[in-house]
Amino acid sequence: RAFTEVNQYNDKKFYESCSFVDIARKAGFKISWFSNQSHIGAADTAVTLVANTADTAEWTKLHLNQVQYDESLLGYLKQIDANENNFIVFHLKGNHFNFINRYPQEFAKFSKPDTYDLIPNYIDSIAYTDYVLQQIQEYAAKHLNLQAMVYFSDHATIPDKRRSPNFGGFATVRIPLFTYLADDYISKHPEVYSALKANHDKYWTNDLAYELICGILDIKSNHYDESNSLASTQYKYTKDMLMTDLGKLHIIDDIEK
Repeated sequence: RAFTEVNQYNDKKFYESCSFVDIARKAGFKISWFSNQSHIGAADTAVTLVANTADTAEWTKLHLNQVQYDESLLGYLKQIDANENNFIVFHLKGNHFNFINRYPQEFAKFSKPDTYDLIPNYIDSIAYTDYVLQQIQEYAAKHLNLQAMVYFSDHATIPDKRRSPNFGGFATVRIPLFTYLADDYISKHPEVYSALKANHDKYWTNDLAYELICGILDIKSNHYDESNSLASTQYKYTKDMLMTDLGKLHIIDDIEK
């Protein structure tokens, strides 16, 4: 849902819908998709179907001798031709359990190296993700004329509670989102920048990420509903309108502390 027109608020079908790979290609971008997630599985196959429509799609897990920390994705940046109009997706492993396995132990800052301690390990995994995102941003800004960068996660985690495939409470769906826009981009798309600034306190669900990307790409299409996009002044959603758990719950009912 995050990658396509399909969301909790419409009745579109996955196999009939555009993805942001389709939209970016139509807009003239060369698409690269690099993943540190699994390639095939109940939670991965649909994502892989989208990823395989990119011009280049690679998974670290298909390279058996490669370190599986998220920084192993950074090497793919050197494959990108700076003379192309690039749209790049990095699918991080992020902060999935078991947290101590998500970062090199010499990176431990809040936990003791090689010591299993759920919450400090989780915080270290977040700090490591921040480091990887920083490396991507700095390299792309220096070498690839980075214009925009978007980060969000698919779900959240309660560090001391094992994740279930079923809805595990509102704390498991409160996620981070940020957008970075270069000065050059802002000067060329001031209306997008203004809309994002105006909407920065509004509520959002990540099945609307497709429209956010379309807005940042400044797309005009019958496959883009601008009222679903945080990057538009037409963004229509308020907290009482938004859903989670595949449309079964209203986020306004989130009263957990």
